[in-house]
Amino acid sequence: MTVHQRIALIESAIDHDDVSSLVHGADRLRELLASTPPAEAVPVLLSLCPLVHDLESYAELASCAAQIATSPHAGTRERLFGQYWAENARAHLTGDSPIPAYLHLLTAIGDDSSPELTRLGNRLWNPAFHRWRPRAFLDGYLPWAAARFPSASDEDREVIVSRVLDRVDDLDDPVERIAVVTALLSWRGLDDPYWRLGLRRRLAADAAAQGDSTLARRTYLQLADDATAAGELAAAVSARVQAARTARDAGELEVAIQELEHIGDTAVPHDHDHRLAIANARLVLVDTLVLHAPDRGAREGETMWRDLAHSPSDEIAHLAGLALARSWNELDAHSRRERATRILARFPAPVTPEIRTLMVMALNTRTRAVSELGDDALALVDAEAAHALCTTEVPDFVRATTDRNRLALQLRTGDYSERDEIFGAVRNLLDDADAASARGEAAEAERLYRQTFDEAQPSSDTATRIVGLTALQNWTVDLLNAREYARAAEIARLSIESAIVDGGVGTELLAQAWLQFGNAVNRLADRAMARHAFRQVMTIAADAPSPALTELGSQAAWNDAVVIDDGSQPHEALAAYAHVITRVTADSPLSQQRRAAKALKNSAVVFAGELNRPQDAAAAWARLAERYTNHTDPELARLVAEAQQHLPKSASRGGFWRRR
Repeated sequence: MTVHQRIALIESAIDHDDVSSLVHGADRLRELLASTPPAEAVPVLLSLCPLVHDLESYAELASCAAQIATSPHAGTRERLFGQYWAENARAHLTGDSPIPAYLHLLTAIGDDSSPELTRLGNRLWNPAFHRWRPRAFLDGYLPWAAARFPSASDEDREVIVSRVLDRVDDLDDPVERIAVVTALLSWRGLDDPYWRLGLRRRLAADAAAQGDSTLARRTYLQLADDATAAGELAAAVSARVQAARTARDAGELEVAIQELEHIGDTAVPHDHDHRLAIANARLVLVDTLVLHAPDRGAREGETMWRDLAHSPSDEIAHLAGLALARSWNELDAHSRRERATRILARFPAPVTPEIRTLMVMALNTRTRAVSELGDDALALVDAEAAHALCTTEVPDFVRATTDRNRLALQLRTGDYSERDEIFGAVRNLLDDADAASARGEAAEAERLYRQTFDEAQPSSDTATRIVGLTALQNWTVDLLNAREYARAAEIARLSIESAIVDGGVGTELLAQAWLQFGNAVNRLADRAMARHAFRQVMTIAADAPSPALTELGSQAAWNDAVVIDDGSQPHEALAAYAHVITRVTADSPLSQQRRAAKALKNSAVVFAGELNRPQDAAAAWARLAERYTNHTDPELARLVAEAQQHLPKSASRGGFWRRR
């Protein structure tokens, strides 16, 4: 067996994530080195260097590099690797920056674009990647990488593209991001559909963010053609939908409608993902028609419901329900009641958060329609049913509509059970204050919020006092939105001091007040007090769990992590992000899933940046991708796509473009 064969055998048995395996592999290579004649020792030394580096044995690394440098049997490329390991060891032993020496080595490599030296070059660029500003790094790295990309190994191509995209993410100017991604798409050798589809999607998103609707639409259509050629039919439909949305947002409604109608007329479904994408295209068509021609939108919504309501897929039927719901605003009360009833008949139980929200929306619409038809008592039955369905899985604006409907009907029907005689008066004051706030009349809203609290606070009735505390909280929201952070902190503190700890709504209001107080003092640069406030929320949520408190605790944990993540305390930041992540289970609401995904992303950034632990960063990205690859939420899908760009292609190819 040759020396190279023995090296390959030893390397094949090493698990680089297992320290004991690294130690054992290094010991075997040392034994091989001791028994190998000098003429054949250089390959053994080159194999040993990365192992002793990973084991942080920098003195031994320097010794190995010196032996390579002084060996008469080392070739030019081997000496370059030896110099790299020598400078790496010196930087660790002295604390000096290796960048000047590494740039000198890059000059020594010159125009040699062999795969071996491309790999070495990528290592030499690594410190600059972490320490240089994004624009400076890209100016140096892009021309070097473009020249070597066609002959680079698949592994190094992965490194090059991922590294460029990581730096692109750090550019503040979308015009610069567009320019870099456009240049990347023109590189020779970049013909893998996986990368081309991802780059076109990124380019289109940046163009849309920059307001260049022409470039965004053209790029989405190119993305659709590329995805079709690659057999990614669902991705192709989604890209065409994005092109239509871009045209719609630019005021080209007829162009958008024609594009969306073309998708529905010509697409032949091949699998579930493709059917789902086509159904989503039809829903976007309904939304667009409602803006352009409400009567036509109502007809298209009815048609989509008729075609897809009884699909065996709840996902597709849910989209049909949304089409029906979004197109009924111009209809009379009888028609709205009838359509809402059909949705509730198709979805008798809230089997997913999305279906729960659709059921609440349908109940809210039927509540208003029945009330308009003169039966407030029956409308209140629907309002109570909607209220019972409202968990934190239902968006705030939908829950707010439910609460308003229910309270208005309670007052109209004379339901003052468990409320004292002034409840109706303070409730009306609160409604007037909210209305003044909505009109932008800040002074009048403030006066009414203060009056509501002052009149409600002396009451012995818990419900009446809660109306007063709600007034304080709405007032605090106005102050935060107006950036009056000192006054917001003052009113939030008053809410805390006046709190009702009842294990129910009162406790939830207390947690909300602490959260508002933390947000306000954080804006005033009092990080210590902000973290204290957020930890108060987490304590309340832990002691008295409820869906609303769990959501508030999740918000507080996220805010706490963001406050501490300023680059100075990476270990504390990781611990705070871990707290966000561990609070979330598979059954947690979407808002909490999103925070957990962002916490995993930020953990990866901390590992890679402040701690220089790329393997831990890769593990965090992998965990994010594995946990949320099959999720249908667009925000989670975006984070998964970002995570998969940091993973080896073999681990991420499938999940990037299709749900499994």
